[in-house]
Amino acid sequence: MTGRIRPQRILQEINRVTSYFVSKGITRAQRLSIQRTAGNFTDVTFDTARFVGGALRDLPYEEIHRQLIIDKAFNIRMIDNALLQFMYRFDKQGIVKHRLAFFPSPNPDDFLRYPKLYFTEGRRLGIEQRTTIPVPLRFDYDVAAAKPDLVHAASHLTIGGYRRCRIPVSAPLTPRMFAEFILRHLYLPSIADGLPPSKIRFPTSISELEKKMIYLVIPQWVCSMIELSSPYALMLILGAELPITR
Repeated sequence: MTGRIRPQRILQEINRVTSYFVSKGITRAQRLSIQRTAGNFTDVTFDTARFVGGALRDLPYEEIHRQLIIDKAFNIRMIDNALLQFMYRFDKQGIVKHRLAFFPSPNPDDFLRYPKLYFTEGRRLGIEQRTTIPVPLRFDYDVAAAKPDLVHAASHLTIGGYRRCRIPVSAPLTPRMFAEFILRHLYLPSIADGLPPSKIRFPTSISELEKKMIYLVIPQWVCSMIELSSPYALMLILGAELPITR
């Protein structure tokens, strides 16, 4: 379902995703989302929310991660000490901003302590642990900050602490999409299979100029995992052209 999405629906979806993480036994702590309105804006956030900015941004990653835990600045703290944040802002017309962040634990011992989150039996944990580098990820959407010159896409992915890293994304992400992205690509894919379904879709926001670059495509339809396993579906998601058949 596209069109104007109400904040209440996003709040409910975040809380359903959080409840799913709890039901799988993969959280240490969690904070339910809240909705608050100030002026023309309604935020869907959590009561201890804060952005990584200012002086905190200039700290070593280990210090940033530690401070976020001290401040309880997360929706979900996983058992391996990875942190997930879900923050959205709406006005009367719809979504104007989101920040969806993942902060993995900088401590390799956390990685070793919970191998079932990452590996099926038979994987060589010791080798992968030594070569794994924790890198935070953040999906941002900010229509007001967008620039048409390929500097700042409205919806984009930032990897690590690179301030100019803004990989264009075709649309804002829903909470379920973000949770599935993290679970399916950074943990065992099977953990993501039971996420509660969602029909929420935000309209596309990518410009024609940004489409000429490498970018990430957000699916604009609801499909099953069987349909997603099709190579043609994968081409569509990656923005590739389908082969012509005659």
